[in-house]
Amino acid sequence: PGQTANGIRIDAASEHVRFQETDGATKNVELDAGTVEFWYKPNYSHADGVFHNIFAIGDPNLPGRLRLYKAGLGMANDLRFEFRDAAGTWRYAAVKSMNYSWSAGQWIKVRVTWDSQSASGVQNARIYLNDTEPVYGTVPTGPFSMPAESASQYIVLGNSYTNTPAHTTGVIDEFTVLEGALPPV
Repeated sequence: PGQTANGIRIDAASEHVRFQETDGATKNVELDAGTVEFWYKPNYSHADGVFHNIFAIGDPNLPGRLRLYKAGLGMANDLRFEFRDAAGTWRYAAVKSMNYSWSAGQWIKVRVTWDSQSASGVQNARIYLNDTEPVYGTVPTGPFSMPAESASQYIVLGNSYTNTPAHTTGVIDEFTVLEGALPPV
């Protein structure tokens, strides 16, 4: 359903945080508000008890970090989308295993959005699976500050960083990074 092997698309012309390309060049992308969407065909069930990093943007030790992962048994197989604000505080939306599901070998459309400038007390990180928003166990609220620009932002697909374990197994296609927190249409 919809996998066309388009690879990676970035639509963020007026943005601030850099993504490092393999040739050393950089592209600016905003972290204040954004959307990441892709098709995902995992080789594991959502409740397999193993930690799987699905994608990450940015250095894990610096503010501006974004990451989507499926936690292991220690966090009850939660699906978590997290980001690190300018103060270094981790903020995340978490969905408990009983509130989402996927099967090994089946495509699922994944969309995550964030908006650090959302109103006080309003949820600012969201996860959508096949255009449906699951019930959350934990959500962060805004507003807060994200870092302006970093020279070492990386997009890592299927892992958390270039040299960490707990990678995902499966296929990711049509990975898209968009400006603004866009709900499914």
